[in-house]
Amino acid sequence: VEQEVIPMIDEDPAELKRFAASILERFYNPHIRHLLKSISLNSLSKWEARNYPTLRDNWLKAGKIAKHECMTFAALMAYYSPKSGFEPDDTPEFVQYIRDNWDASNLEATMTKIVTQSGIFTVDFSEIRDFIPTVAQYVKDIEELGMAVALKKFLA
Repeated sequence: VEQEVIPMIDEDPAELKRFAASILERFYNPHIRHLLKSISLNSLSKWEARNYPTLRDNWLKAGKIAKHECMTFAALMAYYSPKSGFEPDDTPEFVQYIRDNWDASNLEATMTKIVTQSGIFTVDFSEIRDFIPTVAQYVKDIEELGMAVALKKFLA
């Protein structure tokens, strides 16, 4: 949030930091149960509406790839993959498309097909250079190393 979201918004930085802290505070509340199945409700469209603008702004305004946003997309794709063993609460046709077109031996082609040919997304991912190869590498790490190790590698 501090590295990729706040710098892209032209508002009072102190107010933005307070707003970000209030959002994150909800996730730290031990009395709220964050069930993965519930969080997954319509995650594909939520990612496009909430995360893509940050990805795009980082590219267009700062000339950089928003790696955290790429990792969130990779994690989402790994979650929807046929290997995850989890059934996301999302549009069944979209989940099935991702699973039917998943090719672990060519994740760049898989990601390209999902973002350009599936009809899931309405934005033009091609405007963000290096998005596909970056996401594909993160998905590969998740699949080969597991999420915990892939995340440690990402954060290192």
